[in-house]
Amino acid sequence: MATFLRLIHDRADASGPDSLTRYEPVQASLLADAVSTVFVCTTEELDERGFIELFTSLHTTLVLDLRMTPRFDFGTLNRRRALSLFEGLSIRYLDLGLKSPTMDGCLTALDAISKEHLASSNSIRPNIVMFVDAEPDYREVGRAVGHHIRSKTGADWEVVLRGPAEPLKSSRRVIFISHANPEDNGFVLWLQAQLQRLGYEVWSDLSRLRAGEVFWDSIESAIRHDSIRVVVVVSETSMRKDGVLDEIALAVSVERSERISGFVIPVKIDKAPFASLRANIARKNTLDFSNGWGRGLTALVGTLRRDGIPRGSSRLDEMLQLLKQASKTSALRSVPEVLTSNRLSVTSIPGRLYFMAGKPTCTVQNEEEFTARLLPLTPHRGGWLSFLSHAELHAKGIDGMKAQSAVATDEFRAGNVSLTAGLRVGERERLITRIFNSHLNFALINRGLLPLADSLPPTLYVPSQLIEKDQVSFIDTDGRAHRRILVGRSERRQLFWHLGLTVKYLAGANCVQVRLRVVFTVDGSKATISVDRMKDVRRSFCKNWWNDRWRSLELALMTWLAHGSDQIELHSGDAGKLVVSARPQQFSVPISLDEVLISSASDADVDDGVEPFLADELDDIDDEDIDFQ
Repeated sequence: MATFLRLIHDRADASGPDSLTRYEPVQASLLADAVSTVFVCTTEELDERGFIELFTSLHTTLVLDLRMTPRFDFGTLNRRRALSLFEGLSIRYLDLGLKSPTMDGCLTALDAISKEHLASSNSIRPNIVMFVDAEPDYREVGRAVGHHIRSKTGADWEVVLRGPAEPLKSSRRVIFISHANPEDNGFVLWLQAQLQRLGYEVWSDLSRLRAGEVFWDSIESAIRHDSIRVVVVVSETSMRKDGVLDEIALAVSVERSERISGFVIPVKIDKAPFASLRANIARKNTLDFSNGWGRGLTALVGTLRRDGIPRGSSRLDEMLQLLKQASKTSALRSVPEVLTSNRLSVTSIPGRLYFMAGKPTCTVQNEEEFTARLLPLTPHRGGWLSFLSHAELHAKGIDGMKAQSAVATDEFRAGNVSLTAGLRVGERERLITRIFNSHLNFALINRGLLPLADSLPPTLYVPSQLIEKDQVSFIDTDGRAHRRILVGRSERRQLFWHLGLTVKYLAGANCVQVRLRVVFTVDGSKATISVDRMKDVRRSFCKNWWNDRWRSLELALMTWLAHGSDQIELHSGDAGKLVVSARPQQFSVPISLDEVLISSASDADVDDGVEPFLADELDDIDDEDIDFQ
């Protein structure tokens, strides 16, 4: 028997915006009432009451989340309370981890759902609620999803579409930046360049106003007619500027009259107190750039993606001009350049994972050392996961484990085994990351690196005398041989400094991210100094360590870990090997930078702890937040 698709769309209704009865058939159903429903819904117009009614009135059995940024902040709700609601109503919730805000991205994510998930239910008529973003057009997504589910299950479905009455207006595409001029110009030039690099169309008075233009007329026209979002740069200066306050007032007026939810986005770039925010934006969620521009940019871009703000292709020439304006000490050129990252490719992964029960005990070390050992065991569902079998763990001095089962690593990562049943894509990736991280840290500790007490994520450092003469010879990216000292002593501070690192497995990219740290001890081994003093000493001691130096230190440490080869074998056992490349990944970028060398200090000059100068002013940026590349 042929299957049919019943499409229903929303229409205006006197019962109000939260009514679930404002739908009319586009195509009459040729079936009886036994047809199941997939309710495709955007969340821009939902409030707490509408959210709860959505599930209690539809008798939902499954929720599929296809949003770029899954959020549940409706009224007093949050993610924990929403998931508790689902659990209480026996509703299965699956976050499909959408990575691309396109039609193909939605259907690719949907392919990860099995036919059993779509059909399994205690009800004769399984009903599905699917959360999507407004862009791409949720109507087109709903129709495609309906056809997709029908072909996958072989069953009949009706599709209900709920969302904005009209798609986002194509005439509004500009992100307007309101700021104090000239005080905040440096930040604005940087932010505009970053957004344009991602394909967003950006308006600021630094790049759009031309000589002879009527200043306010151009700004008013841009906010009133062209802007899809207004980013307000909040600083100690901007909240006192009449021009900025006028732009905020106009933007808030447009937001209310045009009913554009989330039109105004405040971003705070300095220590200006939240109390200084004007009343018309004080209640809005303010993104904080004051603790790092990179972190703030990530939050801002996440908001723009969640709201479906359209993007085009990046405009390299325009971005290059902005960066040249922002830079006062370097020259940018439209010439490609190869950059070295801090990521190491994973070239081999053990083929099996072991699931074991028991309580691990250590037979070769005391309790203090046992706790610091960072065992290659990851807790999961009352047991432990490891690439090492219980026999291999015993050989390494870890007892108390009892074998339960073994699964193929690829099947585990794909979610095709019972151990991953019920785990969302994001939860499964985080579990895989913890498994890999435990083995990475275990391998490094077994090479003799020491863990810094109470550091999260674990920081491991090279103790004195672990490496002959505390130095390593290596081949730099220029193909020449160099040497670096990885442990030294500062006589001025009466402290030893040690090169340390943190490692993290990135499941999506299948690589290991390395971040370097400098640790200080009194004795060259375990007698570390306090955390607060460590930060103060690190800032002054490493003041003149530029990117090329951090890169060479990383290469030297990786060369030692690889015993001089191109591969670092971190684990080898019955399940196979865990191997990463000793050479970092490199990427080509379409622009290059001519930098003036600040210092020509030799290895010995700096490695021996004698800095060329000690600055009186310390950087505001904590080096622990910097991803050295």
